[in-house]
Amino acid sequence: MNLIKRKSCASILALGLLVGVLLFFSPMLFSVGWHILYGSRVRYHNKVVPIPAGWIITPKAWSSSTDLTLMQIPRAVSFDGGHLGNMDFWPTPVPTLSGGDDTYRNWERLQMEPQILGQKLVGPIELGDATQRSSCFEALFAQYPGKVQITCLLFNGFLHADYIGPSQDMQKFYDVVRAIK
Repeated sequence: MNLIKRKSCASILALGLLVGVLLFFSPMLFSVGWHILYGSRVRYHNKVVPIPAGWIITPKAWSSSTDLTLMQIPRAVSFDGGHLGNMDFWPTPVPTLSGGDDTYRNWERLQMEPQILGQKLVGPIELGDATQRSSCFEALFAQYPGKVQITCLLFNGFLHADYIGPSQDMQKFYDVVRAIK
């Protein structure tokens, strides 16, 4: 009888441990499930945008905008309140769609005007080739060490893109931007 109680306790303990581990890693499991259901790319304004592993498209119910927003999912439950990354994509308003050098010069001039004290601006960072010109600026903020905001004008002025999040993940944003077809 005592042996049966021990096996029951061990089974309950193992089951509890399994449930705890699954809950701890539930964000990562959610992300994997999301990618299985929805895939790893989305069509947006006649472009195909890749969705990296560990990122999902935010549900339309969360916003009334038509922007495409990718949200980074944590690998595990975390209570530190740390901000993960967001990538946003939206079309350029029709009046500015000339795509010429004036569009880029005006956009670059706006980016060069520091809007927040302590901002360190890096750029323009040119991506792509002359037929699909894309240019980005990185803004680093003294009051938020380790965080970065990247803003880009893509595909000859056709799309805008932003990344806000940890600087160690900004390469993922550039990878996504370069892989848009």
